[in-house]
Amino acid sequence: MPVHPPSFNVISLPKTLALAMVVIVALLLSACGGADIEILSDQQKAINGSPALQTIEARSSSDTTAEPHAVIATAIPEIDMESARKYLWVYLSKCITFATSDIEAVQLDGIWYVRGRLSSKHETGLWKVLDNGQAIEPYDQRAKDWLVTITGECSEEKMKVMTTPTPVVTGSEYASSAIWSLIVGCVSELAKNKVHASQNPSNAEWIITTEEIFVEALGRESDFGVWSLSYTGVPAPKDNLAKAWNGYLYESADRPACGPQYLVPIIAALPALIPAPTPTQTPSPTHTPNPTQTPNPTPIPKIQNGGQAENSVWAHLVPCFSDIVLLDFKATYDSSKSNWVVLSTKGATWSVGGDGTITASNASAIDDEAVVKGGAC
Repeated sequence: MPVHPPSFNVISLPKTLALAMVVIVALLLSACGGADIEILSDQQKAINGSPALQTIEARSSSDTTAEPHAVIATAIPEIDMESARKYLWVYLSKCITFATSDIEAVQLDGIWYVRGRLSSKHETGLWKVLDNGQAIEPYDQRAKDWLVTITGECSEEKMKVMTTPTPVVTGSEYASSAIWSLIVGCVSELAKNKVHASQNPSNAEWIITTEEIFVEALGRESDFGVWSLSYTGVPAPKDNLAKAWNGYLYESADRPACGPQYLVPIIAALPALIPAPTPTQTPSPTHTPNPTQTPNPTPIPKIQNGGQAENSVWAHLVPCFSDIVLLDFKATYDSSKSNWVVLSTKGATWSVGGDGTITASNASAIDDEAVVKGGAC
């Protein structure tokens, strides 16, 4: 029997070879990457099964995603004391007029706190300057009241309440006692009833004067000038004599009060002493005057009371100061000089003699007198 060799399809050999190659590549890929694929699959399963891991994964994804147009914030520079004061000044200037020098500031834990000085006639309350000057907010109730006033367009009703200082000085007795206690520490001979106070509501203050007394340190009589006491209780000398006395009364850690060396400005501010007249011999009772030498009778004083003294000063000034009224003046009789001392609410002091002579007694009155004598009115 003849033996025939097996027959082969030469065309199918390449296909078989191609299939073998595909199987080999698949096995290689499985060997190299299968572990990673399995690991990723396990990690994903763990994430899917844990809400906490899902949150962490979400945050991680958002942190690594950069916004193409993100803007980096610029740091705001810190402000100094002057700038902090100006922030409050600008804000309150919407309703009131005052100076930046009326404001004080202090920094605490990086925040500036600002307010009006105690000597200022404006009670601003305490404010906080935030975000290095980007915002300002009220800190106490007074500041909150101001905020309401400003946001209310500075209404007349609110402004009337806010601009009236909270009175500390409750009356003339309080005002006179405050200045008396200031002086008596160095001049113990000053009695309390020698100090007088008159209210000056136009400037929210009291005007205080004293009677003349004999001052042992000076060896002569003197008053203590004209003083003011604000409604909030801040004293201040108003004329040169009061300023000189203030220098004598002032005390600090390195400067004791009542030093005799500080009396010199006081003496300079006081009027010069007039020498006592030389006594003349009394005529003999037997002397008969010649008919042509009949003695003149003592003239009746033109100014006989305080009202007349006040009227005289008012009439003297009103041609140049048309806005003044009689109620602006108060007269007190000075028996030591036999004249009337007239004090105006603006602080000017005048002396009115019995014969009607009017004399300016302090700097304010001298300024008004210069206007009157200037003739411009």
